[in-house]
Amino acid sequence: MNPPDKNTPDKNTSDKTDEPWLHIEDLTAKRGGKEVLKGIDLQVSAGELIAIVGANGSGKSTLLATLLGQVEATAGTVRVDNQSITRFSHQQRAQSFAWLPQESPTAEPLLVEEVVAAARYHMDEPRPDALKEARAALEECGAGGLSTRWWNELSGGERQRVELATLKAQGAKAWLLDEPANHLDPIWRSRLLGELQRRVLEGTTVVVVLHDISLLEELNEVQPRVVALAEGRVIYDGKDPQELGEDWRSRVWSEDRSGEPTVDSEAMGRKPWGATRLLVWGVLTMLIGMASAWIGPQISGELGQAILHELRIPRAVAGMIMGAVLAGAGAVLQILLQNPLATPGTVGTTAGASLGVILALLFGVESALFGIPLLPLAAFAGALTVTSIIVLVASRHRTRTEDVLLAGIALTLMTGAISSALRLGFDQVMALDALRWSLGSLTLIGFERLWLALPFLLVSMLGMLMLLRPLDVLVTGIDRAGTRGVNVPRIRTWGVGLASLGVAAGVAMAGPIAFVGLVCPHIMRLWGGGQPRFLVPASMCLGLAFLPLCDSLGRILLDQREVPVGVITAAIGAPLLFLLVIRRSRQR
Repeated sequence: MNPPDKNTPDKNTSDKTDEPWLHIEDLTAKRGGKEVLKGIDLQVSAGELIAIVGANGSGKSTLLATLLGQVEATAGTVRVDNQSITRFSHQQRAQSFAWLPQESPTAEPLLVEEVVAAARYHMDEPRPDALKEARAALEECGAGGLSTRWWNELSGGERQRVELATLKAQGAKAWLLDEPANHLDPIWRSRLLGELQRRVLEGTTVVVVLHDISLLEELNEVQPRVVALAEGRVIYDGKDPQELGEDWRSRVWSEDRSGEPTVDSEAMGRKPWGATRLLVWGVLTMLIGMASAWIGPQISGELGQAILHELRIPRAVAGMIMGAVLAGAGAVLQILLQNPLATPGTVGTTAGASLGVILALLFGVESALFGIPLLPLAAFAGALTVTSIIVLVASRHRTRTEDVLLAGIALTLMTGAISSALRLGFDQVMALDALRWSLGSLTLIGFERLWLALPFLLVSMLGMLMLLRPLDVLVTGIDRAGTRGVNVPRIRTWGVGLASLGVAAGVAMAGPIAFVGLVCPHIMRLWGGGQPRFLVPASMCLGLAFLPLCDSLGRILLDQREVPVGVITAAIGAPLLFLLVIRRSRQR
């Protein structure tokens, strides 16, 4: 295509008299509870090339995200062709905006041509037609040879070329590109800029986020319009930011022009805890856990003292230790598996213990081995058997964290199915015993049963605390941790093994108790952040009080009858977790 005649008006100038295609007025948006965009006013005509520049955190990517519907505006309006985008359907938004993100996530093994063809979903066309258009777009972008390659095996530069093809294939009226020159060598960067020029000359609106404004100097057919953002506001809108003065670079890229740091009230609530605060928290929760022994129906006299010392105090102590182990195990597994919903039940420990109990009931619950009741021994053996399989999977050098999670889910489903089949052989008495155990209860725990499980619980708790240093590195990313000296398979094996050891001992002692290992870490993340050095011990401290208090609540809910603690934790934990998820989604 020939360049436009220099004697004719440039159709990409910003002083057009016609109605702008994109009209942004007083746009305000928040991310993470912080106001990122503050009263943005911007008009973009069809066929313009807009370069958005600014420092990190100035709101560049958030502006694109708002147009794409990924971030909801808290104030202001955005209109496309005089229609508010809040009324756009998903198809209309896809017809208006095609997006190239700053970083492309590593996807599952997908053919490149399938990735590109997916960009035409909004057109509702037959799959062969979509693949034909995808291959044509790849050829135009010089990536035709990549069409039958796997997406997750491409280099960063190859992915950027494929992403450019997806923009072409989508056929949208505007392209939104976030740092499109990332990973591109100089030759392909020049080709990218040339492609953007061609699209603009053909009437496509292009909005591109840049850090390196010198890239604009390579444009020779169109004159881009520069919009500079600082602290969420437009500080310049024109052809040459040098019009701001000699200090224009510092004004555009300075991190803070006001001189006063912006304080986010939400972030203040998540300041890291120091050792003193954590110690006070541990003492407080320990006192609360012990005080739970005195909650419930009033007791007096010699009988009351016997109930207190032989039943309630052992229950409180057992609840504190087990609560700390469950909460710590939940935090460790969430870090190791990189999944905030990971729990001891995820790796099959609880399901294995349940299978052991079912087998014990079939052989006779009154039986004993070396003086140890068969029921808790069988639960412990079942939990450790399943956990050992997961540990073997985790110890493999090339095993991914998601593979460990999937293996745990598979074993959970398998052992659950076997347990259900074995229950068919139960009589009414055995079925009732199995039901009572499955609800999770501290009722019958005395010091004798606690002493049996205590060594395993303490080894688990202390072992998880000894892993804090490598976990601090591992939480930054599995691949990154491997490059910083962490033996990821070994730490993953020890972490899963130690967490499951404590959970197995707890399940053998009291039955399966849900949600403690899920809720406690989430609460502590909100209060002090997700650094393992804080999260694991703080979650353990919360478990010290959480489980005994739930057990005490079960003593006072019904007259002359106790509600099993497993029922209480589920009844409290499920809605609490739901509220935590809602709160976190509002902060994003």
